[in-house]
Amino acid sequence: MRLPSIRFKIGLWYMLIMALTLLLFSFLLHSYLNRRLIAGLDDLLLSRVEGIIHSIDAYWEAEKIDAIRDGAKDFAFSKIDNENFARVARFCLQEKSDDPSLLNITLQVFNVHGGMIASVNDIPGIPDILPGLQQELGPGQKGYSDLLISAPGKTSVPARALIVSVHEHSSLAYFVRIISPLTEIDQILRELRMAMWLLLPAIVVLTGIAGMFLAKTSMRPVEAIIDTAARINAENLKLRVPVPATHDEISRLAETFNRMLENVDNSFSQQQRLIQDVSHELRTPLTILKGELEVSLKRLRSAHEYEAVLLSNLEEINHIERLVENLLTLARFDNRQVVLNKKEFDLAALLRRVGDDMHILARQKRIELDLRQPEHFPVMGDENQLAQAFFNLLDNAVKYTDPGGLVTVELQRQDENGIITIADNGIGMDAAELPLIFDRFYRCDKSRGRGGYGLGLSIASSIAEAHCGRITVASQPGRGTTVTVVLPLMGA
Repeated sequence: MRLPSIRFKIGLWYMLIMALTLLLFSFLLHSYLNRRLIAGLDDLLLSRVEGIIHSIDAYWEAEKIDAIRDGAKDFAFSKIDNENFARVARFCLQEKSDDPSLLNITLQVFNVHGGMIASVNDIPGIPDILPGLQQELGPGQKGYSDLLISAPGKTSVPARALIVSVHEHSSLAYFVRIISPLTEIDQILRELRMAMWLLLPAIVVLTGIAGMFLAKTSMRPVEAIIDTAARINAENLKLRVPVPATHDEISRLAETFNRMLENVDNSFSQQQRLIQDVSHELRTPLTILKGELEVSLKRLRSAHEYEAVLLSNLEEINHIERLVENLLTLARFDNRQVVLNKKEFDLAALLRRVGDDMHILARQKRIELDLRQPEHFPVMGDENQLAQAFFNLLDNAVKYTDPGGLVTVELQRQDENGIITIADNGIGMDAAELPLIFDRFYRCDKSRGRGGYGLGLSIASSIAEAHCGRITVASQPGRGTTVTVVLPLMGA
């Protein structure tokens, strides 16, 4: 079964995230709009109630003035449980019944006991005023509430109610309640929900299609990388994937893949060159062995002749053995299988011992070997491995220095490192050859007739790196070569 592509997964996640985002946005928008509409309705109800209270009080004051002019006493005009006040309230509300601003709005006036004394636009099914409300509302206080108008045989209608208490001389005089159905608000919210339910799937589908298109566009460089990688094999390791000029993760992926291909190509080339070089190095001694054995077997020979053939064969076998040992040493360093026997030792004494061994070869070529070092130089490392590294370096210096030349070895301290400098005034090398001298079996053209396998510097470099050090080489043709070994001191 074929698994879904990344493009499909990206589009699916894009649709899911968009759907969740739109659902959250719709919920917040619906809640915000509902609150704003209710708040606007509350402000409208409050302004209508205040206008009704002002009108009732104005009619009542006019009634008082007319009655006092006719000789009535002022204390007889209390609003509390007064039939005259109830008549004035009914008259006021009756006049307001034709006001277009009060259309579909119910107005009710209650006495202090909760009994209704006047109303306009009364609707059947409106709940009565809650008992004990006169104790809850203080002077000028108001209370909002949601009602459900349930008229017999009709659908229940939600409504919003506002009750305001009116006091006279610190005593409760009457209540005014205004009720407005929430039909328009419910209709607006219903239309909003309908629009959201219709638009949300369409938006999610369209954004999903757009997301898949964008994902396909973004994945084109990856598909190019896949196509190129599928065509790469041992015969065309020079192929490289196209790098888009986007300077993003895809371009970095392509650059990283190209660097990996370059490393693989270099490794493959090195392996091929290694096989060719090993074959070349082994062909000569094997050819000599085969030729000498064939010649010796053609006829009976004397014991002296057989001994000479065997000695020559043993020399070639030793030649092959040294080559194999060097290759095994490098392979162990490459695979990090070499376990260094680190301990404290005197590096100056080690260089003196290696120098004493090299004096024999140096004297044969009339080369002066000059050792410049302190009496004592303690370091931490594998003494045997470092001895082999310095032997290889000094052997190269003596080998590539003409008779009568000079090889200098100097040991000194620099910060937390020991610096070993091996300088000669031999044939030197071109600058183009310096990056290649640590490659296995590499030998400069000028030195091909001077023996060796081209593995000494590779082994020395591997030993130095195993000790967290490094080797650098500087050279000029005809003016000699300087090899610098940097080794960390104890505790560094």
